[in-house]
Amino acid sequence: MRKPKVSSCPECGKTDAVVPILYGYPTDEAMAAAERDEIVLAGCMVGDLDPSYYCWRCLIAFEYARQLA
Repeated sequence: MRKPKVSSCPECGKTDAVVPILYGYPTDEAMAAAERDEIVLAGCMVGDLDPSYYCWRCLIAFEYARQLA
């Protein structure tokens, strides 16, 4: 799995604890990445207001699909 470019956290301004949020049915590779805290797994349904990133330091999800478009 290739590491996507991440945004900085709006709370702490850092990128080192920010990981992407993956929607949909996870593969074995995605499950392993989630166990290593490299991604956050979410539900199968994604909408315009679902967050794209999660900060492990601040424990917040942020940057929504509508803002990226």
